[in-house]
Amino acid sequence: SIYLVESFHATAIGLGIFSSMYFYPYAVCQPFVGVLTDRLGGRRIIACFTFIAFLGCLLFSVSREMVSASLGRVLVGIGVAGAFVPSIEILAPLFQANQFGLINGLLMTIGTAGAIGASVPLAASALHFGWRQTFLIIALATLTLSLLAFSVIREGRKSVSKGGTSNGGEGRSSLKDSIRLILRDRYFWLKGFLLFFIFGTYITFQGLWSYPLLVGVYRIDGIFASKILMTIGIGFISSSVLTGFLSDRIFKSRKLPIVSLTGMFAMTWWVLVIYLETLNRNALVAVFFFMGFAAGGLNPILFTMVKELLTEKGVGVGLGIGLINPSAFVGVAFYQTVTGYVIGHGSAVQRLSSTAGYRNAFLLCAVTSLFAFFLTFFLKETYPRTQ
Repeated sequence: SIYLVESFHATAIGLGIFSSMYFYPYAVCQPFVGVLTDRLGGRRIIACFTFIAFLGCLLFSVSREMVSASLGRVLVGIGVAGAFVPSIEILAPLFQANQFGLINGLLMTIGTAGAIGASVPLAASALHFGWRQTFLIIALATLTLSLLAFSVIREGRKSVSKGGTSNGGEGRSSLKDSIRLILRDRYFWLKGFLLFFIFGTYITFQGLWSYPLLVGVYRIDGIFASKILMTIGIGFISSSVLTGFLSDRIFKSRKLPIVSLTGMFAMTWWVLVIYLETLNRNALVAVFFFMGFAAGGLNPILFTMVKELLTEKGVGVGLGIGLINPSAFVGVAFYQTVTGYVIGHGSAVQRLSSTAGYRNAFLLCAVTSLFAFFLTFFLKETYPRTQ
């Protein structure tokens, strides 16, 4: 984000809006990706959408103005929208129901490992070669992934109905009936609100404001700040697999870990709000780690609950995940735009170093995270007792 400020003279508000342009297209595409995945299969969707992401990275790397850079970010948002849902669709038939929490956690871990592995090299590459050359390299790597996805991925057998659903039981309903059945379920909406509040705030902090906070407020150099940021990903990874295993094998519950981790997540926000000016580096590392740990455990368990709900209703996994996944990214777009306004408030970019601006923005995140914790008590347990 610092490089974008320098290259495009962006304000904090503009930076928040620009960053959100990745998430709106992602969210809009999710239901369509779900339907296409159920009908065409995950391999084709992953390969085609990854190619769109390549085009977006390429355009972004050569952009000289904010408009073309924003269009590139939109294309990236559309492209990566075709990764998660097809992956769940491919994995779902391959494992037993009481193993899916762990498998989903492993999927999240692999993705986050990529983010961790890229954070310091990305910062170093942008520092030494420039952000444009760095994104050109990312574009070429994305093109390679698209080709590999099409040629390497193999899908298990599944039955796909005319309604565009799969992996269900007998009496498969039509696409329209399936959508109606899903959207009428109050627990489906409850999980959607949790994704909105939790991952809207988490990704906003991790992806947009954590680095400017460390550099602008705490005066930490860029490379060391990137190392601190890695602790968020380390926490996410360590929790994704562990929580999935505990949920599947030890607790035999989905609701218990979600209630506990949402409480932990809300606490990290309140620590940031109350002690923002006095946190030392060790305290920052701890806060970042536990925020990542909480989010890392919540993500796979929430989506596992959605998958189990869909299985119970006999509708396609791709369709259901595609309908609920936008909740998280609409949340990200909302929080990035609003916090950008709160932190910048129409003034110059120097407000990125304003402690008051960050505290006010984080207070919004803290209050809504606490509300999310309250909502978790109304969740319905979905752990498959018959397994």
